[in-house]
Amino acid sequence: MTNSKLFNMFEAAATASKNAAKAQETLLDRAADLLKTDVSIADISRDGRFLAMFQEATAKVVLTAKELVVYADTSLATSQRVKTDDGKVKQIKTERGRYEARVNAAIKRVREAMKAVANDGATRGAGAKRTPTEVFIAEIENRIAAFAKPDASDRFDFDPVVARGHLVALIKAIS
Repeated sequence: MTNSKLFNMFEAAATASKNAAKAQETLLDRAADLLKTDVSIADISRDGRFLAMFQEATAKVVLTAKELVVYADTSLATSQRVKTDDGKVKQIKTERGRYEARVNAAIKRVREAMKAVANDGATRGAGAKRTPTEVFIAEIENRIAAFAKPDASDRFDFDPVVARGHLVALIKAIS
């Protein structure tokens, strides 16, 4: 592979990473908006007061018009049992079941984002967002803590005490 092709692949990976980070930040912002309007994680969980409405809204966003028709037809099964060639019975998702799984996965991501925002807000104050620099420094501090563990020398091929000292100096320099 030429360096040019490899560079292009690196660029594509970096772009995807950048877009994913922006999408995650947007998701966290929308999760914070939900929490500010007193929608709790329980409200969009099983038996939650807004679950049905949230499922409908999510389905309209993540499914195409054709898929939405199948998803909305509650008379269709979400899974079925089939016999395999070796005589065993296994359960597989139907078309509607696959669409339902996509919708539920999207809802789960929103609940996880709400949980992250709620946990972060509990330690930082309501509505406060971490800057990219704060996230970077926190990640480095987590890595530094790994060096302080007794088994750190098993995981690293260098002196963890010296490495930790250099990383602490780095943190102080960029803070």
